[in-house]
Amino acid sequence: MKNKTECQQKKGGSQNKRLVVLSGVSEAKQGELKSRYKMNETEIDLEQFTGTENYYKQSFGGIVVTDGVQYLAYNAKAFWLVDAIASHQTKHIAAVPFQIWELTVNEDKTAILTMKEDSDCPILVRQNIPYTDYPLPKIKLWLVDRVLMLPTEY
Repeated sequence: MKNKTECQQKKGGSQNKRLVVLSGVSEAKQGELKSRYKMNETEIDLEQFTGTENYYKQSFGGIVVTDGVQYLAYNAKAFWLVDAIASHQTKHIAAVPFQIWELTVNEDKTAILTMKEDSDCPILVRQNIPYTDYPLPKIKLWLVDRVLMLPTEY
Protein backbone atom coordinates (compact mmCIF):
# COMPACT_ATOMS: atom_id res chain seq x y z
CA MET A 1 0.00 0.00 0.00
CA LYS A 2 1.31 3.44 -0.86
CA ASN A 3 1.78 5.96 1.88
CA LYS A 4 -0.33 9.09 2.04
CA THR A 5 2.44 11.35 0.76
CA GLU A 6 2.84 9.31 -2.43
CA CYS A 7 -0.92 9.32 -3.00
CA GLN A 8 -1.10 13.08 -2.44
CA GLN A 9 1.77 13.62 -4.88
CA LYS A 10 -0.04 11.56 -7.51
CA LYS A 11 -3.22 13.56 -6.95
CA GLY A 12 -1.26 16.79 -7.34
CA GLY A 13 0.44 15.44 -10.46
CA SER A 14 -2.84 14.49 -12.13
CA GLN A 15 -4.32 17.87 -11.22
CA ASN A 16 -1.35 19.60 -12.90
CA LYS A 17 -1.86 17.49 -16.03
CA ARG A 18 -5.49 18.59 -16.11
CA LEU A 19 -4.42 22.23 -15.91
CA VAL A 20 -2.20 21.79 -18.97
CA VAL A 21 -5.19 20.42 -20.88
CA LEU A 22 -7.13 23.57 -19.90
CA SER A 23 -4.53 25.92 -21.41
CA GLY A 24 -6.91 27.08 -24.20
CA VAL A 25 -9.76 27.86 -21.74
CA SER A 26 -10.45 31.32 -20.28
CA GLU A 27 -9.18 32.09 -16.77
CA ALA A 28 -12.73 32.36 -15.39
CA LYS A 29 -13.66 28.95 -16.79
CA GLN A 30 -10.38 27.45 -15.50
CA GLY A 31 -11.18 28.78 -12.02
CA GLU A 32 -14.65 27.27 -12.17
CA LEU A 33 -13.29 23.89 -13.31
CA LYS A 34 -10.53 23.88 -10.68
CA SER A 35 -13.11 24.69 -7.99
CA ARG A 36 -15.39 21.88 -9.18
CA TYR A 37 -12.45 19.42 -9.18
CA LYS A 38 -11.52 20.49 -5.62
CA MET A 39 -15.16 20.00 -4.51
CA ASN A 40 -15.28 16.46 -5.88
CA GLU A 41 -11.93 15.65 -4.29
CA THR A 42 -13.05 16.99 -0.90
CA GLU A 43 -16.36 15.07 -1.02
CA ILE A 44 -14.54 11.83 -1.83
CA ASP A 45 -11.99 12.42 0.94
CA LEU A 46 -14.74 12.91 3.54
CA GLU A 47 -16.32 9.55 2.69
CA GLN A 48 -13.31 7.73 4.18
CA PHE A 49 -14.21 8.74 7.75
CA THR A 50 -16.33 6.05 9.41
CA GLY A 51 -15.32 6.54 13.01
CA THR A 52 -12.61 8.39 14.85
CA GLU A 53 -9.43 7.55 16.72
CA ASN A 54 -8.82 11.02 18.10
CA TYR A 55 -10.78 13.90 19.60
CA TYR A 56 -9.58 17.48 19.31
CA LYS A 57 -10.61 19.96 22.00
CA GLN A 58 -11.77 23.33 20.72
CA SER A 59 -10.67 26.56 22.33
CA PHE A 60 -14.21 27.55 23.32
CA GLY A 61 -17.76 26.25 23.32
CA GLY A 62 -16.87 23.13 25.31
CA ILE A 63 -16.90 20.84 22.26
CA VAL A 64 -14.47 18.38 20.73
CA VAL A 65 -14.19 17.39 17.07
CA THR A 66 -13.44 14.05 15.43
CA ASP A 67 -10.76 13.13 12.90
CA GLY A 68 -13.18 13.80 10.03
CA VAL A 69 -14.15 17.27 11.18
CA GLN A 70 -10.52 18.13 11.93
CA TYR A 71 -9.63 17.00 8.39
CA LEU A 72 -12.48 19.05 6.94
CA ALA A 73 -11.52 22.16 8.90
CA TYR A 74 -7.88 21.90 7.85
CA ASN A 75 -8.32 20.95 4.18
CA ALA A 76 -11.34 23.14 3.41
CA LYS A 77 -9.94 25.97 5.54
CA ALA A 78 -13.13 25.82 7.56
CA PHE A 79 -12.03 26.26 11.16
CA TRP A 80 -14.44 29.21 11.08
CA LEU A 81 -17.30 26.72 10.64
CA VAL A 82 -16.29 24.79 13.76
CA ASP A 83 -15.95 28.10 15.62
CA ALA A 84 -19.41 29.21 14.43
CA ILE A 85 -20.99 26.01 15.71
CA ALA A 86 -19.10 26.27 19.00
CA SER A 87 -20.17 29.91 19.40
CA HIS A 88 -23.83 28.89 19.33
CA GLN A 89 -23.45 26.52 22.29
CA THR A 90 -25.28 28.77 24.70
CA LYS A 91 -27.02 27.26 27.72
CA HIS A 92 -30.25 26.73 25.75
CA ILE A 93 -28.64 25.21 22.60
CA ALA A 94 -26.02 23.16 24.47
CA ALA A 95 -28.88 21.44 26.30
CA VAL A 96 -29.88 19.78 23.00
CA PRO A 97 -27.95 16.47 23.04
CA PHE A 98 -28.28 15.73 19.29
CA GLN A 99 -27.82 18.66 16.90
CA ILE A 100 -27.85 18.57 13.10
CA TRP A 101 -25.86 21.47 11.68
CA GLU A 102 -26.08 22.24 7.97
CA LEU A 103 -24.13 24.77 5.95
CA THR A 104 -25.63 25.65 2.56
CA VAL A 105 -23.48 27.75 0.24
CA ASN A 106 -25.24 29.80 -2.43
CA GLU A 107 -23.84 30.54 -5.90
CA ASP A 108 -23.07 34.13 -4.85
CA LYS A 109 -20.81 32.75 -2.07
CA THR A 110 -23.19 33.72 0.73
CA ALA A 111 -24.22 30.90 3.02
CA ILE A 112 -26.70 29.88 5.67
CA LEU A 113 -25.79 27.84 8.75
CA THR A 114 -28.73 26.14 10.46
CA MET A 115 -29.25 23.78 13.37
CA LYS A 116 -32.13 21.42 14.04
CA GLU A 117 -32.72 18.98 16.85
CA ASP A 118 -33.64 16.32 14.27
CA SER A 119 -34.29 16.29 10.53
CA ASP A 120 -38.06 16.73 10.90
CA CYS A 121 -37.85 19.39 13.62
CA PRO A 122 -37.95 23.17 13.17
CA ILE A 123 -34.74 25.20 12.83
CA LEU A 124 -33.45 26.37 16.22
CA VAL A 125 -30.43 28.34 14.96
CA ARG A 126 -30.03 30.24 11.70
CA GLN A 127 -26.97 32.30 10.86
CA ASN A 128 -26.53 34.20 7.60
CA ILE A 129 -22.93 34.24 6.39
CA PRO A 130 -22.18 37.17 4.05
CA TYR A 131 -19.23 35.49 2.29
CA THR A 132 -17.49 32.12 2.27
CA ASP A 133 -15.01 30.34 0.04
CA TYR A 134 -16.09 26.98 1.44
CA PRO A 135 -15.60 24.50 -1.45
CA LEU A 136 -18.73 22.34 -1.12
CA PRO A 137 -22.30 23.48 -1.81
CA LYS A 138 -23.58 21.78 1.35
CA ILE A 139 -22.25 19.98 4.42
CA LYS A 140 -23.99 18.39 7.39
CA LEU A 141 -22.29 17.95 10.73
CA TRP A 142 -23.71 16.33 13.81
CA LEU A 143 -23.02 17.50 17.34
CA VAL A 144 -23.77 14.58 19.64
CA ASP A 145 -23.14 14.99 23.36
CA ARG A 146 -20.64 17.83 22.69
CA VAL A 147 -18.74 15.86 19.97
CA LEU A 148 -18.83 17.43 16.49
CA MET A 149 -18.61 14.77 13.76
CA LEU A 150 -19.37 13.91 10.17
CA PRO A 151 -22.56 11.83 9.90
CA THR A 152 -20.45 8.90 8.65
CA GLU A 153 -18.52 8.94 11.93
CA TYR A 154 -21.57 8.29 14.11
